[in-house]
Amino acid sequence: LAVRGDLPELYVSVVTAGLKSGRLAAALEGLSSAARRIAELRQVTATAIIYPVVVFLLGWGLFVGFVGFFAPRVLPGFRDFRVSSSAFIGWFAELAPSVAWWGPIGPIVVLLAVAVWWRQSQRAMSLGQARWLGWAPGARQLLNLCHAATFAEVLALLVDQRVPLGEGLRLAAAASGDRRMAA
Repeated sequence: LAVRGDLPELYVSVVTAGLKSGRLAAALEGLSSAARRIAELRQVTATAIIYPVVVFLLGWGLFVGFVGFFAPRVLPGFRDFRVSSSAFIGWFAELAPSVAWWGPIGPIVVLLAVAVWWRQSQRAMSLGQARWLGWAPGARQLLNLCHAATFAEVLALLVDQRVPLGEGLRLAAAASGDRRMAA
């Protein structure tokens, strides 16, 4: 292939396997199917992340509001009426002067983590770097199955066209997008 430098190794491997098997369209179809599955996984994972992030941000906002506004205002009344939990409220009220410093840290960390995940999962769309999606529950197994399915599809094409097994295994492993198989 004359354009090897411009394409990721995974795509070069799939095209090479497709050309060797004489069924380039089927090899590319398998690759697009795997890419589609990863794109769907990314979309489902992003949708699943929204709810916990919103709940965390709301909870954090309520906590910061409690510490910065509510606790300092009710503490004198709690102490006047000798409420047993006034020491607990007092501890929160002592944090109120510094709430402007630590209050934004929680949302910033969570939103930064989501942004990093989103950026890295965008890179995963190249199939060879899909490991960034693997932290989500069940996603790693789905990615492994996706790689195995691509490997099997490409190997079947190559064996069907009587490509030598050693070369077929090497090409199919490279085309699977799984670095462990290709190694």
